[in-house]
Amino acid sequence: MGTGGLERAGGIRGPGLALAQFAGAEPPFDRLEGLGAWAAGKGYRAVQIPTWDARLLDLGLAAESDTYCDELRGRLAGLGLEISELTSHLAGQLVAVHPAQAAQLAAAAPAALSGQPEWMDEYTGWKDDCSYLSIDIVVVEPPGHGAVEPAQEIKQIPESAKRGSVHDCAGKDMQATVLYYTSEAGYRGGDRFKVRMDVPGRESAFFEYEVVVE
Repeated sequence: MGTGGLERAGGIRGPGLALAQFAGAEPPFDRLEGLGAWAAGKGYRAVQIPTWDARLLDLGLAAESDTYCDELRGRLAGLGLEISELTSHLAGQLVAVHPAQAAQLAAAAPAALSGQPEWMDEYTGWKDDCSYLSIDIVVVEPPGHGAVEPAQEIKQIPESAKRGSVHDCAGKDMQATVLYYTSEAGYRGGDRFKVRMDVPGRESAFFEYEVVVE
C-alpha cells in the first residue's frame, strides 16, 4: 500500500556524540574538524556541539551569518557527520541567576568588551498585592578599572513568580534596578565590585561581582 505524499524515515538515526566532554587543548581535540574526524573514525554519524566553546562554534557569528552556518555544516558533512543539536545547558543557567551565585557563574558568561556597557544583574521587588517594593542599590566597593551604573528600567515579573496565597504577579511590568559595568577604555583583564541592597524594613544584603574584560 502506498503512503501517498508522505515519507517516513523510520527507525532511530545515529549514533551521535556530545563533543563537549572530549574538547581539550591538544590535537585533534582542540578544533571542530579534528574532533569530527576522530568521532567519525569511531563510527559516529552525528555530533552535539557546545555553544560556549568558540573553537568549535562561533555563536555570535552563527546568529548573524547563514553562510557561516552552511560552511560549518558542509565541513562536517565532508566527514560524514551531521549536527544533531547545539548544547546550551551551561549558558542556559545564566537566564536567571541569583546574586549569591553571580560570581560562581561568571566564568560561563560572555566577557565584557573593553569600554562597552555590560549588563551584570537586575533587582526587582514587589509586594503581595503586586505593587512596587522600593529597592535601593548602592555601590560600596567600586571597580578598580571601570564604573558601575545602576539604572532604572521597566522589567516584566517572570512567570514563575508568585507572592501570597491568591496573588499572582507573573507577567506584570515592574520597575527594576539594573546594574551596568563599563571598563576603562582599552583595559583588559579582571575587575570586581561590591554592592549593597537596601529594602525598607529588612536587613541590608551585600553582593560581590567579578568580571573579565576582553
